[in-house]
Order: sequence, then C-alpha cells, then structure tokens
Amino acid sequence: MGEREEKTEVNEISQRQVSIANGGPAHVHAVGRRGSRARGSTAKPSGSEMTFSDVCVDAGGKRILWSVSGKAVPGQMLAIMGPSGAGKTTLLNALAGQTPISSGRVLVDSRRMSKKMKRQVSYVQQADIFFPNLTLRETLRYSALIRLPSELSIRQKLNKVEEIITTLRLHDCATTRMGDAAVRGLSGGEKKRANIGCELLTSPSLILLDEPTSGLDSTSALSLLELLRSQLASQQNKTIVMSIHQPSSQMYYMFDKLLLLAKGKTAYFGPVRQAMSFFSSVGLHCDLQYNPADYMMDLVTNDDSRKILIGEDPKQETRPKKLSAWQRALQWVRLSRGEREGKGEEGEVGEGRTRGNGNIEILEYDNSPSLTSFRAVSAVNPIATSEESSPDDITKEVGPVTMDDDGSETSDEDSLVRERKWPTSWWWQVCVLTVRTFRQSRFAILSPSNIFLAVALSVVASLCWFQLPETEKGLTERFGILFFTIIFWSFNPLFIALTTFPSERVVVNKERSSGSYHLSAYYFAKTISEMPLILFLPSIYMVIVYWAAGLNGWSSFFGSWFFILCSGFMAQSLGLFISATVTNRSTAITMAALCVLTSMLLGGFYVRALPFWLDWAKNFSFVTYGYDALLQLEFTDDRRFTCNEVASSYPSCNATTVLAGYHGSGSGGSPGDGGVITGADVIREYGGVYPLYVCFLAMLGFSVLYRLLAYLSLRHLHRHAH
Repeated sequence: MGEREEKTEVNEISQRQVSIANGGPAHVHAVGRRGSRARGSTAKPSGSEMTFSDVCVDAGGKRILWSVSGKAVPGQMLAIMGPSGAGKTTLLNALAGQTPISSGRVLVDSRRMSKKMKRQVSYVQQADIFFPNLTLRETLRYSALIRLPSELSIRQKLNKVEEIITTLRLHDCATTRMGDAAVRGLSGGEKKRANIGCELLTSPSLILLDEPTSGLDSTSALSLLELLRSQLASQQNKTIVMSIHQPSSQMYYMFDKLLLLAKGKTAYFGPVRQAMSFFSSVGLHCDLQYNPADYMMDLVTNDDSRKILIGEDPKQETRPKKLSAWQRALQWVRLSRGEREGKGEEGEVGEGRTRGNGNIEILEYDNSPSLTSFRAVSAVNPIATSEESSPDDITKEVGPVTMDDDGSETSDEDSLVRERKWPTSWWWQVCVLTVRTFRQSRFAILSPSNIFLAVALSVVASLCWFQLPETEKGLTERFGILFFTIIFWSFNPLFIALTTFPSERVVVNKERSSGSYHLSAYYFAKTISEMPLILFLPSIYMVIVYWAAGLNGWSSFFGSWFFILCSGFMAQSLGLFISATVTNRSTAITMAALCVLTSMLLGGFYVRALPFWLDWAKNFSFVTYGYDALLQLEFTDDRRFTCNEVASSYPSCNATTVLAGYHGSGSGGSPGDGGVITGADVIREYGGVYPLYVCFLAMLGFSVLYRLLAYLSLRHLHRHAH
C-alpha cells in the first residue's frame, strides 16, 4: 500500500470515531504496517528488541498480571510505572524468565524466550546483593573471570572491568568494600551502579532494571538515570526496560516509552510525551503545574479514574464486563483492521491474540498533530512476513521445534547457545570461586569478634582447668574439659555457618539466575576454601588450653587436635544443611539449637547409661564420636592416676585396699600411697567407647551426608522459589 493509499485509509477510519463517553473508542485509527522498523533499512543495532503480548501471570491461585502488552526497542528506555502492588516487579520477572507466565508471549528479536536465552538478558534486581567483604574492583573482577568466555585472556577480562569502572564513574570507590548493614561500605548510589556494572560485563543488548532509583536521594537518582540514558541507551544503543515508582518530572521526561500499570492491567502504553494527551482524550485533564508522574499515580489509585482506564477491578468478575478506555480503543482498532482485511477477530476483547501471519499486535497510543489516535504496532516475526506464510514455511525457516529439559520450546537456532551453556569450564569456575570464597569467608570466620572469643575462652578454660592433678579426683575435671572442648568447637562452627550462609546463598542465587556458574562448582569451592579457615581458631585454643590443663602430652596432642577439627567440620556441615533447607532464620536457629542440645544429652557426659530402648540414638549424636575419640587419646594404657584415699569408685583401687589390709604391707600399699588407675581402667569404667577409626569414619560419613543433603536442598528444594 502506498503512502497516499495509507493516508486515505487512516482518514476513512478516523471519520468513524465515537466518543468515550458514549461507549466508543477515543479517536482511534489503525495504521496498516507490518513492523515497527523496516528491516534492512538501517544498520543492525547492538540492542535487542523485546516484545511481550497479553502476558498473564498467576501466583498462589491469584492472577497478578492481566494481558499486559508492550514493546522495547534499541536505543530507548521503557518505563514501567504504577503504584505498589501494580505488578511491576512481577512483569520484570516474567520478562527475565524468572517467573513463569500463565499465558501470552515474550519475544526477544522475534524469538520466543527459552531457557538458554535467559542468560542473554541482564536483570538488575531491586536489592543490591553483594558479598560485603569484597571491594568493588574485586567483585567485578571475579564476576568477569567467571562470566566472560574462556576464549578471552585474563588480561582482556580485567581490561573489561576497568572499562566498566570508567563508564560508570566508579574510580573513586573501586577499592572500597561493598559493605552491608553490619559492614560500612559503598553508598546506595555506588552500589546501584556496581550492580549495573556486574550485568554490563557480558555486554548485554537488553537490560532490565527493577526500581534502580529506590532508596536513592533525588540527586543520585537523577544522576543514575542520566548515566543510563547517555552511556547505555544513546551511545551504546542498548534496550533498557525499567520499573520506577514515582519519578520527578525531570526524570520522567528522560524515558521514551511508558507502560502504566494498575491492578495488574495496562492503563497506558505509548510515548511518554503523549501520555497527557491520552488522559485528556478520556476526560482526565491534568493541570499544567502538576508533575505528570504524580498525576498518573493519583489516577490509578483513585477508584473512579482507575475504572475509566482499566475497567472494573479484576475481582469483580461476576458482573458483566464494562470495557475500559484502553480496551475500547483496542476493540476499535481490531474491528477496523478486520473490516479492512476482510477478517473478524474472535474471542473476548482484551484477550491475547496473534495475527494470521504470526505478528503480535500491541496497542500503542500515537498523538499526531491532527488526530488523537492509537496505532497497532506489529512485532514482526521474520519467519512470518506475509499473510501467506504457512506452518511448513515457518518450520523450514527456523527448523524443527523441540522441547527443552524444562519443557520450554527451542529450535535449531538455539544450538549455538545450547553448545555453550556455560562461558567457562567447571574447573576454572572452581578455581576462581575458591579464591573468592576464601577472601569473603575469612572476614566472617576469622572476624575480630570470633578471634577474641576463641582467645578469651582459651584463657578462661586454662584458668579453670589449670594443671589438673593426675588423681582419681581429677578424672572428673578431665572429663569436663574434654566435653567442653568438643561442644564448643562443634557449637561455634555450626552457628557461624548458620548466620553467614543465608546471606551468601542470596548472592549465589542471583548469580546463578544469570547462568554464571555450576552450583556444584560453587559448593565444591566453598568446601575446600573454608577448610584452612576452620583450622585456625581451634588451633589457637588447643595450643593454649591443652598444655595449660596438663593433658596427655605430645603423644596425644596432634590426635586430639585432628579430631576437634573433624568435629568442627562435621558441625559446620550440619549448619550448612539446616540453613540450606530451612530458609527462615529464626526457625533455622531453633532447629540448630535442638540438634546441639540433643547431641549434648546423648553424647555420654550428662547421661552415661541410656535406657535400652534409647541407646541407639547416641549413634546419631555428632558429639558422641568426637568425645569418644578425645577420651581414648587422653586415657591411653600408659596413663596412671592415683586412687582416692577412701571410697574409690574403681575396682582396681578397692582390690589394692583389700590386699594391703590383709598383708599389712606390700607393693600396693594403701590407696593413698601407691594405688593407681590406668587409662584402660578409666575407659572400662566409663562404659566403653568406639574405636578411633570408627569415630573418624562416622564423622567423615556424617560430614559428607550433611553436605550432600545441603547441596540437594539448594538445587531442588527451593528451586522454584529462587
């Protein structure tokens, strides 16, 4: 159709306008065009075109989004506005592929979003989640080493980091720690730019941002938007989709397109500078001195004006539907197009539909100088550029469609992405993550407070059990210090893991959502990187307390030290399992306290003779094996302890007393003079213990089991929640 014929058709349709007050559409016309951009007319931009049509999302049996449509093109910024609860974050999650949609379509460069393509879209979430103990430059470097492809050298990856730092103006804070609520670090604006920088490392063509100005002052928010506008949208021609709550007028006019949501429905989609014209066309006039964004918030929160824009509330489904201004305009466009093409649209107005050639129609408000209008924008699919395209043609062009592992449709065009599922090898990921986890965890495990706690308790324990006498009376004290040692170095690593891992898990979930690395690579790296850290504090304790208390010399020192480390490793494994399985922190602490106290009761110190029907339970106490090992290493066969002068509880001492009274004298003498208790007598009187090799194998087995269960919990238990 030529230009003159198209103008004639527009004028013909515009003459059939009916006012909104009478139930007709508000000055609507349809422009018969096959695409929003003529292909081949300009150089291919670096950005990607995202089109979403009639997107519906359900959660918890409730519909959150109702047939939301829109389009974002390279070099422009699309703002998603709406009050709290309007569905802005849900829509972004759906566009990023992190929330399943109930119906509708999301296309990136006219291709359906698949599991593999999700890694090509950068999503900057609202919360700025980082490892707090790493500096900004370290954070970007580790991210670059993992996320950039292995074909690039390390020097090239580091140069990319410096380029991002320069682009986002982060030189002044590059060596500052990220920080969190407990650790002072970057400011809110610097963290937000760092969050964007992590996503820019892979040079994405499409960037989604969830309320990036949240928590920033007006100056920082304006500076951030200017940066996104000038550096990314204008200069690098990237496609930017951003949710924003209530921008200032200066920030509002930085956007190109606006998608206004109310109650999960579309209240407006079109150019930012023409939004006020649309609202005026439906009788909602804004004063000149009013901030447009503030006025829109007032419109979508007011019941009367909201009904004009989106119709009845979604909850009121039992009543006959009264079409909103947007739906009536959409109906008029489609009816006009149906009459023009000789086709009628089937289905309920406002529901998702696709043209016969595979194009997606999206209603966009267009304000021409002579006519207040809407235009139907077609997201042209390159495989369906004519009305005559058939399914066979589509298959021939794209290739056979198959089902991916997650049930999503993929085609042969995804083969390149499928072949390179991960940018780097598993072993390289382990190496980089090991170094990063070590640098992050050393501040948590070897924090000044933990070091002070270990040293202070070592001094207190040394004073309480200083140079224990080698007598029967001192045996009870030796039992006490051994049990206290195994309890403390089980309790401490468990709760360190319990308090630090949840925040670390959030960062890992965020990074893995972008396809950065294998979960197994992270978990293996965490295990091996924290081993040297958990050795340090128990070593300080053992060096101080073991010799101060006068325990069993060098022959047993290293064995006792080894089993204390094994006990701490096993307890840390249990803490990881609990924190990975129970996401609520208070509930996790309750579960951990229950496990620790139960293990203490079954460990053999408080209750030495359990009822026969409960005796089996001690095998599941992580205290039992460590305590048994320390007892065997302390009370070896060559140890000798002097018996009590009266009322000894050991048969060997009582036998010596009887013989001494009968003979009047002898080698044994009186209990106070020469009666001894051997280490074997102590173990025998205690009731028997597991052999050392059994203790080691049991602790190793429980450690592996707990860590395996924690891995499975991370991978499967909370998969959909992540």
